Amino acid sequence: MNSPRVVFLIEDSLPNGRVGPELTPMLWSLIGEGGWNPNGGVSVLASSTYPNHATFATGRDVASHRIFTNDVWDGERFVCSSTVGPVGDTVFLAAKRAGRSSAAIVGDQTMVGCMGATDADVHWPPAGVLPATVERDCLGYAANSAVIEQLASSSALDADVLYIHMNDPDSTLHLFGPDAPETVDRIREIDDDLAAIVEMLRPRWDDTVLFIVSDHEQEAVNQDLEPINLLEELDHAGLPGHAHNEGTIGIVYDSPGAAVIKQLGLIEDAVDLDLNEDGSAITLAWSGQGRVFGRSNKTLAGQHGSPRTRTQVATVSGGHAAVGDLATLLAARRPHATDYAQLIATLLGLPLNR
Repeated sequence: MNSPRVVFLIEDSLPNGRVGPELTPMLWSLIGEGGWNPNGGVSVLASSTYPNHATFATGRDVASHRIFTNDVWDGERFVCSSTVGPVGDTVFLAAKRAGRSSAAIVGDQTMVGCMGATDADVHWPPAGVLPATVERDCLGYAANSAVIEQLASSSALDADVLYIHMNDPDSTLHLFGPDAPETVDRIREIDDDLAAIVEMLRPRWDDTVLFIVSDHEQEAVNQDLEPINLLEELDHAGLPGHAHNEGTIGIVYDSPGAAVIKQLGLIEDAVDLDLNEDGSAITLAWSGQGRVFGRSNKTLAGQHGSPRTRTQVATVSGGHAAVGDLATLLAARRPHATDYAQLIATLLGLPLNR
């Protein structure tokens, strides 16, 4: 069997329950050519954008690549995880070692850093900086049309492995919420964007394995509930830790542990993502349906992060002979976000260190 071109396309926040012939006819037809898991895949926790994209590039869970949430503690303050990047090997580095080409074209410029994509042969936006002239989506990220334009004008389509990130529908779901008419309409339009990308892939379709996934879902923000300030909750309880509010989760570095954190009155549950040598933990906490952490997160109608938003779209298509076996694999067991990088490495014979 000849080695394929592998394309890994992420439709950020696309709800698995919206996939079907009515709203996503292009995606539905691709599923017919390949397969999917109707129940979707499973994201890492936090079910946020940057932790999952770091996982897509490394095959590692958060305790290994160290991007626990969109913002991470650098020892002094919380910074965007793009400024830190993932710990460990990436598909891009593995491809370089094997003499294979790689590319990453992403709608959210911070993905370049979060995925370690500067190690790809081709990446855009350059150095993770979005050019001022680029068309933007409703929250200021690169519009899908800009991603499509870059695919058409660069050598990315010739790469052995190509990561594509379409930031919308994430922006639309944040702005309007998962059930709004505007969101439903935009999902239809985004499927047209997918069709444009597939058209560019068709000349080499017989050589192509195309994964189309999402990184998480979103839940509607309950505007009647007061947001949680996790740092204030720690202070009131006299507990140590560096806390950060993010979507429908909060994270605590140097935490007293999940068993203690979940006793805080507004916390529904918590889990330790990692344990430190001194016995402290990195703890993820969440509250009830639609309750957000941090007042700024209440300004949007949709948010993510909690286990309630862990479902990922999980599909495979293309004309390569490996697609049938991959479709059977996806259907047999809900894939985890950590699975894909190793699948890509196996398909291309890459020496990915996990």
